Amino acid sequence: MGWGGDHDRWLLPVVSADGTERGGDAEASHAILFGLTLVVSGHAALRGWWAAAGWTLLFDVVLNGYPVLLQRYNRALLARRRAPDPREQPLQPSPPGLSEGGIG
Repeated sequence: MGWGGDHDRWLLPVVSADGTERGGDAEASHAILFGLTLVVSGHAALRGWWAAAGWTLLFDVVLNGYPVLLQRYNRALLARRRAPDPREQPLQPSPPGLSEGGIG
């Protein structure tokens, strides 16, 4: 059931302790900025400004693309940690006619 304790506090900007999702606004703003900056980088490439297009694209991936991917990864990681462990589920009762020692 995850690490528990103080270890999950580092991931609180994504999902709070009560399980409510936080950080969706930050993810959306980074995604929007990533798209807009791709347009700017494409425009620079079309004009032949290769260095400007390359640097803009590099910093766009680092400053906008990476945070979006990181938040999605953390959300999936916490969802797995907070999901009930199927190995800890109680066993289902035996069908009628079966005893604990086998058939009969």
